Amino acid sequence: MVLLGRRTGLRLPERLGLPALALLFPWLAVSIYYGLPQKLALAGSWIGRTPPRLSPGPLAIGAVLGSLVLLGLAAALARHLRGRTIPIPPGAALIACIVLPAALSLGIDARNWQQWAATRRHVIRDTSREFGAAIPDAYVAGLGATTISLENRNRALHAHERFFNGNDTFARFPLTHLFMGGRNREVDFWYRRYPAEMNSARVVRAIAVKKDHYYLYSLVEPSVDAVAGAHPRAGPAAGEAAATITVRNNDPRRARDIDGALLLHPVGGGSDVVLPAATARSVPAGRSVELAVPGPLPPGSWRLLGFVPPALEHRFEAEYLGHRTGRLVREEGASNGEVWEAAAPGIAIMGPNLRYQPGALRVSFRLGAAPPAAGTVAILRVTADRGRTVLAEKRADAFELGATGAFADIALPEIALEQEQFLEFTAETIGGAKVSFDRVLVSYRPGVWAGEPLR
Repeated sequence: MVLLGRRTGLRLPERLGLPALALLFPWLAVSIYYGLPQKLALAGSWIGRTPPRLSPGPLAIGAVLGSLVLLGLAAALARHLRGRTIPIPPGAALIACIVLPAALSLGIDARNWQQWAATRRHVIRDTSREFGAAIPDAYVAGLGATTISLENRNRALHAHERFFNGNDTFARFPLTHLFMGGRNREVDFWYRRYPAEMNSARVVRAIAVKKDHYYLYSLVEPSVDAVAGAHPRAGPAAGEAAATITVRNNDPRRARDIDGALLLHPVGGGSDVVLPAATARSVPAGRSVELAVPGPLPPGSWRLLGFVPPALEHRFEAEYLGHRTGRLVREEGASNGEVWEAAAPGIAIMGPNLRYQPGALRVSFRLGAAPPAAGTVAILRVTADRGRTVLAEKRADAFELGATGAFADIALPEIALEQEQFLEFTAETIGGAKVSFDRVLVSYRPGVWAGEPLR
């Protein structure tokens, strides 16, 4: 490139070959490295009036087509000018081939650094250190496994379908966790290839990294095998349990102290009630034990869910979910330093279409409305079946958000999830008010439901 930049004349060959592409190599490298083909694909989605959130398949196709278009334009230009000697002013080739691409690259990097410096959040470093402190001897697999293992001593396995380490993975490696992105079909691969192992896996964390959500699955979390109401109205004085919970230690490495709890979900609507087991017990690796939950139970008709506390907390940043209206806005008071702001009617946020196993969920949306706002400003929903089934819904009114425009958490009714579902959390703006969405928080208790309600 340096030698090419010193030329004062350039003669294009009669036939297009690899040497003829040397002039365009810096521009091609900058375009592909900074995602120009992907941005062209996203721009095409705007033209088609569809949400600018594409799955990895269309993005990959768009990247390939964008690269082919760039190469085609280069080939057409070279064919038009082949055999000719093009005079070049002194230093012009150096500027065009080296200085301008380098300046563009530095400019993009400087802008990205400026955006990061506004918040100075070290998400990957902090997440890796936190994970290493909480689970110091994990063996993590997935395309992002090395990322979450940078700042700790956990082992990492780079594995994916048709890549490497994708065959007989669980038989060959003593894995304890999976760390996977939400938009590259990685989760689908593991469930399709290893359904037995994944059915016992738990999403213990949802982490926002690089404008996407990554999920940390645990393969060794304790689970519930069964729950039964033994003596519904018995009290501790009678020496009898109100219910029993059978818990299992799924960690093959060691015995663990496992606690249990009973969640009472009212049949006719209302708030859930949680009753802890009498005491935790040490459970050998791969074994199950029964835990007793003392009575008496409160009056009423209840569905019984046995689960292992504490509840799992999943946080989804609104700006990293899907959108059909609105724009990204920086907000100092937001959990991630950014919010998704929408004023026009439409679906402001939607996603992530994540698989949830049977259990109980409580979902809350954190949002704010710019004053003056009146009446209903948004409709908040938890849906399944790609939005066709509404599991919970609540209208967010301006009086709940306050007059200052500060953020408030709006909780939806508790959800009793009796079968595996792919869930989405959506917010639909009504129009007439500028609404900012910060994040969605999910409190999730995976477990086993008793067969019949307790009356």
